[in-house]
Amino acid sequence: MHFRRGEVDIVISSDTSSEEDRMSLLPLRRAESLQTFSLFWLPARFSTMPDGQKEWLIVFFKHLDQKIAEDLELAKLLFLHEQTLRGNNELKEHFYKRLHRYAPVPGPSRSLTQPPRAKMGPGDMKKFANNRKNPSIDPYMTEVAFRFLHDGAADFTKVFMGYGGMTIVYCGDASEEMMPPMQVPAMPKVAVPKFLQKHTLLKTMIEDFEPARPSAMPGFLRNHPAMQVLSTGLGVDLNSGNSSIHLDTFGKKSKDVFGKAIEDSAGFEGLPFILPRLSSSDFLAQAEEEVRTWFGVFDIYIRECPEDEGIVIASKHNLRQMFKEIIASMRVDGYQYWEG
Repeated sequence: MHFRRGEVDIVISSDTSSEEDRMSLLPLRRAESLQTFSLFWLPARFSTMPDGQKEWLIVFFKHLDQKIAEDLELAKLLFLHEQTLRGNNELKEHFYKRLHRYAPVPGPSRSLTQPPRAKMGPGDMKKFANNRKNPSIDPYMTEVAFRFLHDGAADFTKVFMGYGGMTIVYCGDASEEMMPPMQVPAMPKVAVPKFLQKHTLLKTMIEDFEPARPSAMPGFLRNHPAMQVLSTGLGVDLNSGNSSIHLDTFGKKSKDVFGKAIEDSAGFEGLPFILPRLSSSDFLAQAEEEVRTWFGVFDIYIRECPEDEGIVIASKHNLRQMFKEIIASMRVDGYQYWEG
């Protein structure tokens, strides 16, 4: 049996055992011919996603996230393509109203075949300035993806799924320790005069202070948006008083592997990451050695892929049994996937 999506043929064996395996994975389809990594495709309708389909996906990815955390212990990175916000005012309003929670970090998003963006010269600027009919600078702009804080984006899938711009990456070694945690002895409780306790600023600091954890960051600082951005970049656990500082290695690895075409461009060193836009055809068309370098950046790659009309899931781990268990439990709970 052949399943065809775009220019990709996925061959599925027709023997009884394979047929049973295929049915147990539905609505997921698996590329049977691949041996060195797993590739799955899940049909989805973007922009006009039915409520039933979205509900199934939210539950599925919630179970998947729990399984990956328990069985594989991988770090989860969340991304949203900026272009998704442009055509949806409601989604854009939700995004900007919650910037303090999401603390998004922007970085370039590139497809494998995308050439470097054209540079705008003086002639282009003059042409752009004189164009009064919907001038656009898109040809000169790099496509952007926002990386979200995991802790601050509990509603990420619920809110942003279904618009064709969501990417989730799981990494086994997304960070490395820069320096060991500092051991600070507990401090005795200090009596504070009442007139100082009533002072607005001191009251906030006193309420947040924990004598047993003197190096713990006060809540008013810990919850500040700027500190959330620091947490994203350095991997600092803001809730811990004995945190070791970690350097995020996903950014460097993603630039090394997916940024070769633009590594000579201005500002490359300052980029926080490069998020690849990969489709099923990319995984199937590239040489095995090349794909292996991708899995050095991430362990599992999940993307809403408009060109595939569905969600692509690629992994260097065998996820088949995990998917079977999740889908079986969802069927028992009455969840059915609508593919229309």
